[in-house]
This record gives sequence, C-alpha cells and structure tokens, in this order.
Amino acid sequence: MLIWMSFAQTRLPALPAPEEGRDLRARRSDCGSDTDAAMRELVQMMGKVAALVRHHPEWRRQQPAERMGNILVALRRL
Repeated sequence: MLIWMSFAQTRLPALPAPEEGRDLRARRSDCGSDTDAAMRELVQMMGKVAALVRHHPEWRRQQPAERMGNILVALRRL
C-alpha cells in the first residue's frame, strides 16, 4: 500500500542557525582517543590493501565487484 504524504508532513524540523562567527569545524582536541585509535587501525588496513594491490597487478584490469571480492578474500587470509 502506497501512502501519500504532503510536503508539510515530510519537512524536517527547522534547526537553529549557528551563532555568528562560530567555527563549526571539528578541532583536533575535540577528537577522542577512541577516534585516534580507530584512525590508526584504518591506516594500517588501508596500507595492507595498497600492498595487496601492488602485489596483484591483475586486479587493476578486473571489474570493481570482482576486484573487491579478490581483495576481501586476500584480507581474510592475512
């Protein structure tokens, strides 16, 4: 069953505008140690993926889905 909703029903609530001059970007000091640890782990994993791709140049000629499947199989072997 398809339910139709009017535009008024689907609108998101209005959010308050940020204060003038407020910097909304995250600061390095705002990042917790959990985030830093996760980023270090991600860097290590991406390094392994890059090394695998260098070791298997034939992956570059494969379709993306096939390439990703081969990368995941190789990562499981590590």
